[in-house]
Amino acid sequence: MLDEARKKLMKYDDRVKFEHINIDDYKSNSKFDIILSIYLLPFYENENKLIKLVSNHHEKNGISISVTENYYNAFIIEYLKKIILKM
Repeated sequence: MLDEARKKLMKYDDRVKFEHINIDDYKSNSKFDIILSIYLLPFYENENKLIKLVSNHHEKNGISISVTENYYNAFIIEYLKKIILKM
């Protein structure tokens, strides 16, 4: 799935960074404009810890979006594509 996303956004390579990581092991001083958590929250034991970890890596006005399995996924993902590609 990550490889497919990389291929689709290859022309934005200088503006889009993908990382497939274990959030508990993530160590970085990097800050991001947008952080996406796709289908992660229902499987994470401590949701509050996850939210805190993710929020520590936002730029000042950055956003975090978590998508879980539901009826609106296709709409949300299409909306995110439009936002990301405008940046």
